[in-house]
Amino acid sequence: MKFSIYRVLVTLLCAVAVFICFPTAFAQESEEKEPVKEATDISDVHLITEYDGFSNCNFFFDDSIYYGKKSDGNAYFTVAHEDGIGSIYLIFQQDYGTYTITNNETGQQATVGEYGFIHAFVDLQELFGSAPKSITVSFSNGTVALNEVFLFTPGEVPDFVQKWNTPQDGKTDLVLFSTHGDDEQLFFAGLLPYYAVERDMQVQVVYLTDHHNDDQARVHEMLNGLWAVGVDTYPVFGPYPDFNVGPKDISYVYFNAYGWPKEQMLGFVVEQLRRFKPQVVVGHDFNGEYGHGQHIVYADLLAQALEISSDPEQYPELAESYGTWDVPKAYFHLYRENQIIMDWDQPLESFGGITAFQVSKTLGFPCHISQQGVFGYWIIPYETASEIPLYNPCEFGLYRSTVGEDVEKNDMFENLISYAEQARIEEEARLKAEEEARLKAEEEARKKAEEEARLKAQEEARKKAQEEAEAKAKAEAEAEAKLAREKAARIRNTVVLVMAAFTAAAAVFAVIRRRKNKI
Repeated sequence: MKFSIYRVLVTLLCAVAVFICFPTAFAQESEEKEPVKEATDISDVHLITEYDGFSNCNFFFDDSIYYGKKSDGNAYFTVAHEDGIGSIYLIFQQDYGTYTITNNETGQQATVGEYGFIHAFVDLQELFGSAPKSITVSFSNGTVALNEVFLFTPGEVPDFVQKWNTPQDGKTDLVLFSTHGDDEQLFFAGLLPYYAVERDMQVQVVYLTDHHNDDQARVHEMLNGLWAVGVDTYPVFGPYPDFNVGPKDISYVYFNAYGWPKEQMLGFVVEQLRRFKPQVVVGHDFNGEYGHGQHIVYADLLAQALEISSDPEQYPELAESYGTWDVPKAYFHLYRENQIIMDWDQPLESFGGITAFQVSKTLGFPCHISQQGVFGYWIIPYETASEIPLYNPCEFGLYRSTVGEDVEKNDMFENLISYAEQARIEEEARLKAEEEARLKAEEEARKKAEEEARLKAQEEARKKAQEEAEAKAKAEAEAEAKLAREKAARIRNTVVLVMAAFTAAAAVFAVIRRRKNKI
């Protein structure tokens, strides 16, 4: 017992010593494990402090996202919470357009709603720099149809909150042309979770029919279904009514009767191709799966649009707005030529091991509440996509390709590179080019420095040689001058001696002469 206590004490002392000596290590580990703060749902009518234009605000918080009420013209409401409002999530009945949010503490105003999302998330902390304790949401463009309002404290909001991204013009990897809301989860079951999430492609869904004017609840089902399978790019909703009258030609007649001639509808599809510039497009069965006339029309429009979207003479106003585009690959459901069989029954790591088909079946399609009794029989009884006997969602055909035929026949992006991967490659190439340019510049600078050093050394050697030559010449000149001076001195001395001798001789001669004269 004593030994155990001793060991515990020693262990604690060691731990304290390590903590004192290495505090940063513990701090870093603590930071890494610190959980993300989760937002609290504080949605409650009692947070409403003021409103106008609405008969009441109770329906904001009645847990019914599918239906709501319209205001009497312009409207607003004010909410307040003492701990601050981190974000607001609005569910509209229809696209309203822009509206204003005011931070009542600071007076700051921000205009939002420019993208027309009917499921609209607004991060108030990001918008105003901090979480306001009171905000006013104002609708000044006339009557607003609002279904539900969610309010959250600062932090990470729950998963059901849809934070949509805007469509990516010119950078979309795959566009799925789905006629109705639920087709994307049925006849194309598995495609969206696989490519949008597991493969992390930029995927865009373009619906033909306008359920806004048909059954508004279906629009919410469509958004909920896309969000459930991992698609976070807001879809495009076509303006066309929903009906089923059978063959293609009769359907075109009906569309025309509704005020939508074929030429206009074809322009709608051409616009999507030119706007998004997809690498892959996917369309319905040319026979409309179970014979639905609008499926047939949408497949027909897509096939025609593929042939003319690269021609600037066709729909020139769209070519001016978006440019032209020749889609690299186009697949149609159940197309029998150049057939490709997609395996939607492989587990997806991004969804915890369930298959792409199961994601569509158990997460996506159940969001289409209104369609369960009509089409549930087609998908619900089956555990795998491959066993579905009718209109199997795994079967497609390569209708058109500018990048060659499929060889592996198990991936719609065979022979293609996603835009994100292209950007990564371009960035790598840019960085490589910059590095090569840097190394080249360094090498040129080195060579220049070496050349300058060589020239400097050469100049210094020349100067030194010149100085030495000048010094030598000077020394030689000085030596010659010295010799000349010495020679001149010798001559001068000789002259002096000669003159002295001559003078002496003259003196002697004079003396002798005087003596002779005396004698």
